[in-house]
Amino acid sequence: MRVSIGLAVIAIECIVSGSHAGAQSPANQSDAATHTKRKEIASGLGAVTGQDATVVFGKIQSAFVYVLAVKPGVPSGIKNNSAPIDRKEVISEFIRLREMASPAFRMKLRPARYDKSRWSWNTPDLESLVKEGYVAPLGPLTTKKSSTLTPAEFGDALGFFLSRISQVTHQPSTKWTPYLQQSD
Repeated sequence: MRVSIGLAVIAIECIVSGSHAGAQSPANQSDAATHTKRKEIASGLGAVTGQDATVVFGKIQSAFVYVLAVKPGVPSGIKNNSAPIDRKEVISEFIRLREMASPAFRMKLRPARYDKSRWSWNTPDLESLVKEGYVAPLGPLTTKKSSTLTPAEFGDALGFFLSRISQVTHQPSTKWTPYLQQSD
């Protein structure tokens, strides 16, 4: 239970404060004077930069170390600059974070169904993440024509990834999970 709630809180924090430049989480609004102001993305249509991605993925790595009690993995390959990141870099970070969290996995879920003919691009890493359920089969990482991501698309992909990590790192209880309970 601690793992699912902890990762959900971190996902919300990363999406709200990390990938939406200039936004702050409600918890941090009281001490806004201590935070540096980040540049605004015009109407949310700008691409996620390397700076935004390194902040978000750094928070996720810290959360994995604290909540899942795993060792920090290989350092991130994303450059901390103002250039937009592309989906190949996001996919490589998802692979890195999945490998980092793998010692805490409690269960293996069924492979997801997907139709590759609807994708705009494909790599073996992307296909493995979709098959294992870490990336949405018809989400922004698979079907978008351009390679850069907006903050909303980045948050969508990140939320999907973290929800799957929460599933595989938490062993459900037969007492509280209806589909695991014995029928009378």
